[in-house]
Amino acid sequence: MTLERPMFPPVDPTRRRFLSVAAAGAVAALPFACAATAEPAPDPIYAAIEAHRQAHAASCAASAEVRRLRELADKIAGPRKIDVPSMIEPGKIISAGLWGDIEQAIPRAQFPEQYAHYAALLDERCAARFAVTGDTDPIGDDAYGAEWDALDEFAETAPTTLAGF
Repeated sequence: MTLERPMFPPVDPTRRRFLSVAAAGAVAALPFACAATAEPAPDPIYAAIEAHRQAHAASCAASAEVRRLRELADKIAGPRKIDVPSMIEPGKIISAGLWGDIEQAIPRAQFPEQYAHYAALLDERCAARFAVTGDTDPIGDDAYGAEWDALDEFAETAPTTLAGF
């Protein structure tokens, strides 16, 4: 190293150094030149991407159907949650969709009659909504599972081309 170029090694101005670098570059490019002339095999990552796109579309369609049924139940049977006046904080209204929400607003041990009344209202609302929608859980089970499987397959597939990366 010199003082003029403290961070770099000294420059070797000989022709031998130039030729060795040029030869190494030519040898390094040789496999790419040979591979470019052969017909490349299709990259499996593209098939995995396409399979996941199709599975995702089916999953979205199932979710849209569940959403449509729930919106229909909102119109016919009323919203999923009921309003419950809080016995703990007078003047506060709790939006209850679960029996646990009612318990927070109206402790069963302190107010058993009021708790039973609002729990019955929630049960009636849930039954009315179920009469409209039916069991929505199985609607997307197959589609959601297929999407997860396709995502796993995508994650486990190694690209074989530079474009696949």
